[in-house]
Amino acid sequence: MDKAWGGSSGRLDEKHRLLIPARAREDFPAMTHLIPAPDNCLFLFSAPQFARYRKRLMRAEPTNLPGIAYDRILNNRMVSQRLDRQGRIVVPAKLREYASINRDVVVNWMETRIEIWDTQCWDDYVARYIDDYAKSSEGVR
Repeated sequence: MDKAWGGSSGRLDEKHRLLIPARAREDFPAMTHLIPAPDNCLFLFSAPQFARYRKRLMRAEPTNLPGIAYDRILNNRMVSQRLDRQGRIVVPAKLREYASINRDVVVNWMETRIEIWDTQCWDDYVARYIDDYAKSSEGVR
């Protein structure tokens, strides 16, 4: 996915489909996995990236209750699907509700996944962490 880093805004259509940006689509030629993620956003993985993500999760201690809860919710709410011919995925009701997604979204494509955020939730997230971002960039510039 390293060739497709970036972000954009998007909108769910009346059938709750989201168009994945064209330059990110080549990383999703087959099966995708849409899951609830921390911070009330959604993660979209390609099948190989999801396998790597699951492998990391499996390393967690079986007695780690927060890890067990995360795994249970992830497995219960995960949706596997293929992009349609236009490059869209369906965002089901249970995931829209989890991520407070109404219609307008922010799509961030990262190194290993795509993140899908409700626009207002993303704006709130940025407002909450923008000072930390500025501080963490010191010494990098």
